[in-house]
Amino acid sequence: MNFLTPSLLLGAAFVALPVILHLIMRQQPRKLEFPALQFVRAREVANRRRFRVRNWLLLLLRCAAIALLALALARPRLRSASFLPDEAAPVAAALVFDTGSNMAYRHRNQTRLQAAQEIGAKLLEEFTSASEVWVLDSRPATAIYPLDPRSASNRVERLETAAAVDPLPQVLHQAIQALAGSDLEFKELYVFTDLAQRQWQPETAAAWKQAAAVIPGLRLYIIDVGRPDPVNTTLGDLELSDQVAVRGTPLRIAASLTQQGEAEERIVELFFETSQGEMEKRGEQIIASDVEGPTVLEFQLSGLPLGRRGGYLKLAGNDALPADNRRFFTVEVREKWQVLILSDDSASLVRTAIEARGQATCEVRKVSELTEIALEDYGQVLLLNPATLPPGGWPLLYDYVVAGGGLLVGLGPAAKLEDLNQPSARRLLPASVEQRAREPDGTVFTPKNLQYPIFADFRILESQVPWNDFPIWKYWRLGDLTRGTDVLATTSRGDPLLMERPVGRGRVLCLTTPLNEKRIDRFSWNVLLTGTGAQPPWPGFMLTNLAVMYLSGSAETRLNYFVGETAVLPQDDFPGAELVTVVTPPGEVIRLVTDVTSESLLFSNTLWPGGYQVRAGGAESRQFSVNLPAVATDLNRISKEALEALMEGLAVTLVASGSDVERSLEAGRRGQELFPYLMLLVVLALIAEQWLANRHYGSEPATTAAAPPQADWLPRIFRSFPRFPRRETA
Repeated sequence: MNFLTPSLLLGAAFVALPVILHLIMRQQPRKLEFPALQFVRAREVANRRRFRVRNWLLLLLRCAAIALLALALARPRLRSASFLPDEAAPVAAALVFDTGSNMAYRHRNQTRLQAAQEIGAKLLEEFTSASEVWVLDSRPATAIYPLDPRSASNRVERLETAAAVDPLPQVLHQAIQALAGSDLEFKELYVFTDLAQRQWQPETAAAWKQAAAVIPGLRLYIIDVGRPDPVNTTLGDLELSDQVAVRGTPLRIAASLTQQGEAEERIVELFFETSQGEMEKRGEQIIASDVEGPTVLEFQLSGLPLGRRGGYLKLAGNDALPADNRRFFTVEVREKWQVLILSDDSASLVRTAIEARGQATCEVRKVSELTEIALEDYGQVLLLNPATLPPGGWPLLYDYVVAGGGLLVGLGPAAKLEDLNQPSARRLLPASVEQRAREPDGTVFTPKNLQYPIFADFRILESQVPWNDFPIWKYWRLGDLTRGTDVLATTSRGDPLLMERPVGRGRVLCLTTPLNEKRIDRFSWNVLLTGTGAQPPWPGFMLTNLAVMYLSGSAETRLNYFVGETAVLPQDDFPGAELVTVVTPPGEVIRLVTDVTSESLLFSNTLWPGGYQVRAGGAESRQFSVNLPAVATDLNRISKEALEALMEGLAVTLVASGSDVERSLEAGRRGQELFPYLMLLVVLALIAEQWLANRHYGSEPATTAAAPPQADWLPRIFRSFPRFPRRETA
């Protein structure tokens, strides 16, 4: 325990006053004459004992009242061993600021980050010059080093919100590690946040809570700068029907709109880039104020010109959080793909599957005509159920793939082992072909990993794809896979069914069971494209279409990213260029050096939402778009009960304003002040003293003995003390 004004403890010396008054004002026993002398003497003994007890109680109450009053005025504070023994002692403190886009929420013309900066600046004024201060924020790659309080205040003043941020639990873990390395004994951690629920999850808090528990005496202060009742309208993440579209095919754009707090009528506008590079308004939708829950918005763009264009959805008007009022997108429009199908059997089902989406046109030719065809005129080649290729056929296909073409080989019953295992064929195929495999009860096409681009459209369906309804009875069993080959799908027992092998700038897909199977009898290999009659074979048709898209590169072409993700720039877009320039939305120019040993350039500075322009020499500018995830501006707050349960076991103080921070800091550093409790005890002591005095002192009866001799020298002031009448009983 320590005192703010220890000199006032000298007031405890006035405890002597009640003692003096007690001795002076001792009540003398009265002489009562009764006929029964024995009864009078017994009464006299009892009265003396009662008076003696009451005298001591009154003395104790009066002394206690004065002592407690002196103690209260000295302002004692209660502290434990973990608190600072001296408020002027140096402290190691880490200030963690959430600088995500959610902290740009504005209330009373002040963002949440500005409110946090204001409190942080006042807090730093309380630190001594010998203190060590770390200032951390959510921006990635933030330098972590100790500062003096003045330098820390300057750094806090320069903080800004950012779109690309690290998770707050990760920043807290870094702050705790910094405090653990300090030699100062007393350590404090301050977290400035709006208590967004997504940041305070048990699975993300476990690591930094465990690290914090190791530091003895660590005090954690969570400064809540958020609003309990935020009002905001959010545009959700965009969904495009295609990132690479075909001319003449409309582009569908979908997003959701969510209103938090009081709803109002809002307008969402669609802008798209013209051939002159200007943004043109192409549509709008009005959302009524009485709509409850998220509203799904759908736009459709048609008549798109060839090339790569950008656009955005915009929420008209202003609100408290502008960061989620725009969503950007980029789409590339191409001509229809020209697909060559080489097959000696009917390929009508395969052709139907490829042309179903209107993105490709197919030409079917015999395998024997391979050497007469200019393969460079086609984007993809499908070699279905080949027997023996004409001389020079395999080398011709190899040159086509090395130059960047896409080849799909579907092995079937007509395949000849001697032709498939010759050296020229082995340069393309992913493995040697050994023998036919037969599954009398049938096996099932099983994707190995739905994250492969070829299975993009299957991801949202996942468990709903009825592969079991389309059995495979026969397939080719392969030998050892060539280095670099990926198995994309297997049979139920794990044998490879679909494989990918990169060759030069192109790729080869190999399916060990045929796609153009038509017969449904005991000689059938599969029913992937025919079905058994129970339901239409849509999984096989979708797989065929996705395979062709994947070979064209459009299935893995990505033009839209979230902030912080690494953008992949194919070097084929900039042939012969040694230097690629990327212009960010704020206008910053970043230069990348091409690498002939790699197929792509990686760009990781996706720190701002908007359109990114990519240029190489005099080549036409191409772009990609970056968006802020909708979850990044989710203002839903964690409840106080949930936060307390999450922080169980830590010395945590939750405060919600600047004055609360000061009071909590005083309680934490100087201890808990006991003044109000001591004043309450003073009042209780005075009340008890008055009550007991009323019971103890009474007026003198009419027939009393003469006053004792010492009463003659009493000062007049003591004679004037009030006497309270007391009822006497005979």
